[in-house]
Amino acid sequence: MYFYIKKYAEEFSIPEPYAFSLAYQETRYGGPLDSNYNHKQKSYAGALGPMQIMPATAKLIYGVSIPKFKLMSDINLNVMISMKLLRRLHNKYNDWGLVFGAYNTGRPCVNRYARNILAQQYIWNKLKEI
Repeated sequence: MYFYIKKYAEEFSIPEPYAFSLAYQETRYGGPLDSNYNHKQKSYAGALGPMQIMPATAKLIYGVSIPKFKLMSDINLNVMISMKLLRRLHNKYNDWGLVFGAYNTGRPCVNRYARNILAQQYIWNKLKEI
């Protein structure tokens, strides 16, 4: 997950601290040494996988329907869709607070969720890339 976040944050020009903070906020991803992390999570609202993507949002971003099991288990795909969504939202709103509020609620707002991401920026730079 760590390397996918780094890869797609760079590809879609998402600040890494925000990308990692989003992963923590969504599924409590604790970095590359988090041995208890489970990426196959599902929210009560139906959001799936490590970045908690809604199936309808995945279809909108990816262009085709993605089976729920794939959205939940394919970390690469899930993170790519998340980062691509963040880029689209930032292009539209040009404000990270509004972007994270929209990611969370579907509408641009600076809510507690967005403030948490802006305040708690997780980044793990000390891991060597293999």
